[in-house]
Amino acid sequence: MEQTILIQHSKRRTLEDQLTRLLIASRISNVEKDLAELVYQAISQAKRRESRRLHVPGPEEQVKVFICDLQPSSEQQPVQSPLLQKAIKERDESNLEKARLRGQLEEIEKKISDAMVALSSKEMKQAESLYHEVVVNKIITQEMISDLEKYMQCLDSSIIQFHSDKMVAINRILDELWRKVYGGTDIQSISIKSECAASTEKRKVYDYRVAMVIKNGIELDMRDRCSAGQKVLACILIRIALADVFGGACSIIALDEPTTNLDALKVDHIAGMLNNLIAVRRRGERNKQFQMIVITHDDHLVGKLMIGSKPDFIYVLGKDSHGVSHIRRQYSDGPFRILCEVTRDLIVKTNVQPTEKQIARFLWFQGKTSAQILDLNICF
Repeated sequence: MEQTILIQHSKRRTLEDQLTRLLIASRISNVEKDLAELVYQAISQAKRRESRRLHVPGPEEQVKVFICDLQPSSEQQPVQSPLLQKAIKERDESNLEKARLRGQLEEIEKKISDAMVALSSKEMKQAESLYHEVVVNKIITQEMISDLEKYMQCLDSSIIQFHSDKMVAINRILDELWRKVYGGTDIQSISIKSECAASTEKRKVYDYRVAMVIKNGIELDMRDRCSAGQKVLACILIRIALADVFGGACSIIALDEPTTNLDALKVDHIAGMLNNLIAVRRRGERNKQFQMIVITHDDHLVGKLMIGSKPDFIYVLGKDSHGVSHIRRQYSDGPFRILCEVTRDLIVKTNVQPTEKQIARFLWFQGKTSAQILDLNICF
């Protein structure tokens, strides 16, 4: 507001100076006009005196001349010179300009008066302090925006680096587990590939896919190129790798119906790979307490896991004759205890993990019937 008043005062002084110059120019023009008229009248009177001196008029003529001297006619009016006409025109223009500037001056004076009234009001008494406060807040806000932009760029870079490091760690664990657990030779390793699908100023969007490395180091997408068993194993290993990387030392994993829609041969394959996985995970110092919870309706899978992993007991969920659900621990009695004991005895004798046929033959020689052997989910 104060700056506006200073500008208006400056305009007012400028207009006053222009008005003063116009007034002086107008006065000079009037003086020049009066001087020109006096010169013209003096010349006319000199001519008339010279004419009377050369010609002696009669009484009537003298009277006419006297009257003419007293009342000059329109023909005797001086002829204006171009310079005088220009001066008169400039004078008129100056008068118009003076009137226009006077109007502007009055308008500016009115604005100044209104501004002074506004400044003297109660709301505007603290205008200067409020103005300084707003300026300070503006500068602080601009600095905050600049700092936040730098922080956002730094955070963006850190997130991208964090993502890259974690993907490297996940793929390293996947490669290690696959080579130790998978028994086939058609797939050498698997990995997760991430590609930036979309990028904006606020965030990046990644697409993930599982790739497999086959013979000669050729990399292919695993989707639609692997069997159901390979897919299940890959899912389990990916979950373990994610848990290791993001959850520290993962010591437990749960599988819910891992053999759904798989035939018996694939169930055998999955069971073998799970047994290998448990053995590999228990081998390390930090994973000695590794546990796997398998929830399944597949008794054949349970039998395979019992043979390979040799748990002390399992939990069986069922219903009694009244339809009430109950859970029981199957350990001391039942076919699984027999199966575990036979497997352990064979391992002690042969120092090799026995096959199903070897276990069935051993049970046959011990006097078990075919029905009892089939009850153990062993094919012979």
